[in-house]
Amino acid sequence: MRISVIGQGGREHALVRALHGNELFAWPGSDAIFELARPFPACDLAALPAVMKKMRIELCIVGPEAYLDKGLADRCRAKGIPVLGPSQKDARLETDKVFAKRFMARHRIPAAPYKIITDVEDIKAPCVLKFSRLAGGKGTCVCRTILEARRFAQKAMVEKVFGDGQLIAESLLTGRELSVICTIAEGEYHILPPARDYKPLRDGDRGPNTGGMGTVASRDLEKNSMADIEALIIRPTVAALRHYRGFLYFGLMLTPDGPQVLEYNCRMGDPEAQAMFPLIKGSLAEYFRQAAEGFINRELVRFSPGWTVCVTAAAGKYPQGIAESLFIQGLEKISGDIMIYHAGSRRAANGKWRTNGGRIIGLTAKSADLATAREHAYAALQYIQFKGMQFRTDIGKLHF
Repeated sequence: MRISVIGQGGREHALVRALHGNELFAWPGSDAIFELARPFPACDLAALPAVMKKMRIELCIVGPEAYLDKGLADRCRAKGIPVLGPSQKDARLETDKVFAKRFMARHRIPAAPYKIITDVEDIKAPCVLKFSRLAGGKGTCVCRTILEARRFAQKAMVEKVFGDGQLIAESLLTGRELSVICTIAEGEYHILPPARDYKPLRDGDRGPNTGGMGTVASRDLEKNSMADIEALIIRPTVAALRHYRGFLYFGLMLTPDGPQVLEYNCRMGDPEAQAMFPLIKGSLAEYFRQAAEGFINRELVRFSPGWTVCVTAAAGKYPQGIAESLFIQGLEKISGDIMIYHAGSRRAANGKWRTNGGRIIGLTAKSADLATAREHAYAALQYIQFKGMQFRTDIGKLHF
């Protein structure tokens, strides 16, 4: 099958690895992705659907939310290209948090109480402040003190570091976080292996929020909570999205009062994809193509037993900045049963890998039990070296 994967990070590298064996194309892609996929002829986003049509692309999978926000899925469908990704209108569940909160209230989906902040003096701590528009994973701040809250509000409302948008204050929920991602097509859904993402930069869930510093995935993860999650959250959400086609990510908090929605994402999670795809077997390309055309065919895929643990090596300045171009040492020492996902790297002229982003490398290990998968992932991480490298040491340990 001729498939295009749109994006350039670790999620898209995981996608092309999972779809290996098909005729793959990527835009804008990366050096690691282009080891498995071919680049499109030079073009911009506006011209991309026409180029895909000319190249007889049979399926397009959109990775990053920013392209959904710009209507790429709509333009692909207008060209007759099956695309796994929601319309610009439906993507507002992620790209507009005020819209998402009103959607949840309207459909009685459990979530934290909130209010829109117009005056910094209205903020009370503790709380969670969220910028309403896309902010690259950096638009949320868990504020335990009023000083933290006012600093973040200053950045968002006065300095406008995230651009134009509104600021929301939510009640601070407590419990264990869980990421549940579904494939959705025309009112039907299929729940993929759940995952736990670790967003704060440092051990113990301390430090600034990031796009994700590591992930655990298993079909056995929080399995006792899945019936409530499906009944209270997934089913009413999907019922309200009549013509949605694509992935829908439910960021959840398992509170003492039951599961509640922290956020929706309208695409596959990253780094969740790096932990989830190694657990999904079968005819993945055909499964995705049928979903893009409006059908969920569960028989095409199966979920492996066991656990995966993905640990992320990030740049020294992350999440405030990206890495300078530094050589990455040790990749060649990692054994073949560890999956290496390139999130922010590039190949130098001498063939060596260099840093080229915020989150640089994700390493995923799979095993029958969580403890062994965690042990193998961290053993592999010990080989990776570049100046200033940051990583958490408690992925797969905290919240278990």
